[in-house]
Amino acid sequence: QQEDESSSLYVAMRDHSIDLSSLQTSISKTSSSSDLVLGVLWDCSLSRLSDPHGRHLELALLQSILSLLRHVVCKVFLFSNSLVSTATFSSDQQFAEALPRYLMHAPYDGGSSFHFLASFIQDNTIGPFNHASPCTAGCILFSDGFASLDSEALPPPATNSKLLSHVGVVHCVSGFQSPNSNILRAFVKRYSGNFFRLIDRASVQSTCDQ
Repeated sequence: QQEDESSSLYVAMRDHSIDLSSLQTSISKTSSSSDLVLGVLWDCSLSRLSDPHGRHLELALLQSILSLLRHVVCKVFLFSNSLVSTATFSSDQQFAEALPRYLMHAPYDGGSSFHFLASFIQDNTIGPFNHASPCTAGCILFSDGFASLDSEALPPPATNSKLLSHVGVVHCVSGFQSPNSNILRAFVKRYSGNFFRLIDRASVQSTCDQ
């Protein structure tokens, strides 16, 4: 298999290694627009602070995808149990310099809430798929899946189809060593997305060789 510039990383989904381009292809096919807007839902709860290596793997993957997409704008939403901040990046220089600074120096604190996140995704005025400036290429959720502020980790699924009619695809990637995969997979399945677990290539190769 031919390797691209991102060959130092592999994505593992359901314990099978796949090329990074499969996620990039899935993202780019979600929009017919020549100017793609990719949303990033970045979990900055306190539990994410404990694994800087995992966050760097996630950042490397995000930068790889952005380098493969053309004419892409990246809208980042930092969240925990509420929306912490937002920022937009739109050039190769910003992807290489400003984006890493923004994500690595985010205020990692508090607990996360997937109840909030579901409401935010479905909000058609301020959410990532709002009517005024939607994320046309869908969203990628980066999280460890540990929701600590809700009595139930996942909110009940939306029963009103109108609440989801404007919502695009949301995929999830986790670079953490032991993410709550079941929660993350179930969450993004509601938005027609897939869960990808990001691990070191060496670890993937070791698993495949066994």
